[in-house]
Amino acid sequence: MILVGLIAPALGDAVSRARLTRDLGTVRQQAMLISMYTADSDDTYPIATVEVGQLFRAAADWGVPLIETGHADSVLQLDPDVDRGLEPSYMMSIAMVFDANQMRPGQVPPREQQRPSATRTHQVIYPSSKGLTYRLWDGQPPETFGGENSFCCAASHQLWPTPVSFADGSAASGTMREFLGSSPLYMEHDIGAPVHSTWFGVRGRDR
Repeated sequence: MILVGLIAPALGDAVSRARLTRDLGTVRQQAMLISMYTADSDDTYPIATVEVGQLFRAAADWGVPLIETGHADSVLQLDPDVDRGLEPSYMMSIAMVFDANQMRPGQVPPREQQRPSATRTHQVIYPSSKGLTYRLWDGQPPETFGGENSFCCAASHQLWPTPVSFADGSAASGTMREFLGSSPLYMEHDIGAPVHSTWFGVRGRDR
């Protein structure tokens, strides 16, 4: 029992590292498929809906246009966790569906008043620091959006690492705090969270 107690944490760490490696491969593939989609779609990022107040849904359903256009075979190809009750498990940054001209500190309208609008690739001024897709949940079905298992939000103090793909096609893993860097976090109507959304749309770094 003592040996089991000593070995169990190491095995748990190995499993976590293996899963993170798998998830990094997943987000790299997502970035590649999105790049293929934008190349065939007037350089715009995938957007599934333009209904007012559906920013989160538009960011969550980024895979739908890829499937409809034949760039992906199924949701399972894009998100291997969907069969575990996670919807969605991976998100595209809301900054990719939020009008960049309306993402300014002190002037950001509530998201329920916004109509999703696809961003063009040339609008991404800092592609290596702008998250494109990321793993939203830590492996457990969330009871509510922004709950304890959510990576995205300022209220979340979780320090578990998540894989993130960037608009330049690269990928990395890290915690919310690591992606925040040295900048103070200020939230306004869901805008300002590292990776999930960014000030000045995709044209600037997170504040």
